[in-house]
Amino acid sequence: MCDEKMDDIDAILKFYNKKEEFTKKNIKLCCNKFLIRQINAILSDSENQKAENCMNLIFNLFFIQTPDNYFKSGREINTLKQREKRILQKILKSEYNN
Repeated sequence: MCDEKMDDIDAILKFYNKKEEFTKKNIKLCCNKFLIRQINAILSDSENQKAENCMNLIFNLFFIQTPDNYFKSGREINTLKQREKRILQKILKSEYNN
C-alpha cells in the first residue's frame, strides 16, 4: 500500500490512482505515514523542498474537496444575507487586487 522504497512523489501518485481499492481508514493511515515521513525529512534538514512538495501533494490529492465547478454546493448571491455579501465582496476584492 505505502511503498517505502519508491520515490515519495511516485508512491503518492501511485497510491492516489489506486485509492478506490482501499477503505477510508487505510487511505487515512497511508496518508499519515507519508506525512510523518515528510515531517521527519523536514526536521532532519534533508531535502526540505521535496518534503514540502510531497506534503502539498498529499493535502491536495486527499484532503482538499474538489472545486464546485457546477455550483452544486454554492448559493445564489440574492440568497446571501447583507453580512455575507460584504464578506464575499471583501474576499473578491482581495483576490482581484493580488
